[in-house]
Amino acid sequence: VAVPGPAAAASEPSPAPAMPTGEIAGAPPVEAMPSMDPALDPRLADAVARAVRADAAATAFAEAASGDIARARAAAVEAEAAAREAESAAAKARAAARRACSGRARPPGPGCSDTEGGGHYAGQAICKAGQCPAEGFGVQTYADGSSREGRATAGGHLTLACEYVAGTRVYCGTLDDAVRIAGLTYLDAARTQAAVWTDTETAVGQVAVAAGAGELGGRTYTGIWRRGYLTGAAEVTTADGRTQIAAWTDGALSGAALTLASGGERQTADFAAAPPAGRIAFASGAVYGGEVKDDGRLGVVAEGPGVLTGADGRIERQGVWRDGVLIEDFAAR
Repeated sequence: VAVPGPAAAASEPSPAPAMPTGEIAGAPPVEAMPSMDPALDPRLADAVARAVRADAAATAFAEAASGDIARARAAAVEAEAAAREAESAAAKARAAARRACSGRARPPGPGCSDTEGGGHYAGQAICKAGQCPAEGFGVQTYADGSSREGRATAGGHLTLACEYVAGTRVYCGTLDDAVRIAGLTYLDAARTQAAVWTDTETAVGQVAVAAGAGELGGRTYTGIWRRGYLTGAAEVTTADGRTQIAAWTDGALSGAALTLASGGERQTADFAAAPPAGRIAFASGAVYGGEVKDDGRLGVVAEGPGVLTGADGRIERQGVWRDGVLIEDFAAR
């Protein structure tokens, strides 16, 4: 399951005035953007108008996405419960395997034997009509060294298990034989996915990134993964309290995005167009509207033509911006 993260934006020192910093207060209404202000340089009119539309689209998208995100959270809870049950079944399976293959119990037999393809089964089994398939708790090891520990139903079909590859746990949860249904997938040392699989290519739930795991450490992604990539409406949260609700396609931002932070920070953007446009509101009451780019920190920064208005709604700076710094000043008239 891929969760690609944007690279951190480079910072370019400049003597030009920078965007104001600090927490963003509540977003002023879109009418506060100076698209019709006579002081607005005509060269910026298109970028400002696109920023207004992007803000409205991001707000509407976030509201519409709430149901899908809530369902993904519920799927993650279901998956975590299934994983806990599978871990319990795996512990019972290991105990059953030890008993089945112990010389103290009985000689190796139906519950401790080689299986087709060079594998080995150890655990509970029931013999019927000359056949002794696994049934109950046991451990199945395969020729490639991978294994499953858990519970099998009649016929040897695994329904609840933990899977291991080269001794590393990769999944715990419910199964339809070899097909994952609901549980935890251990993607790597830093990322764990709690999901319900609606088909073999689609998982609904969450991916949590361990704190300290690079620039994405502490993030939780909630949504739908198709063929391993986050796709559709998704929510991303960070350890420091930021939340972004956005449209994704194949693991990349692809449409409307709304970012909120503790203290009321609010940023919006539309990544469907190139270059994207958006809106940034600051605690001082200032608002930037114009072209933006992903800042690599779950937000956006001014990048391209745009305008900054003060708390009174008047234009303070307008022109071309790079990494939040005004590099070409179209002085307000």
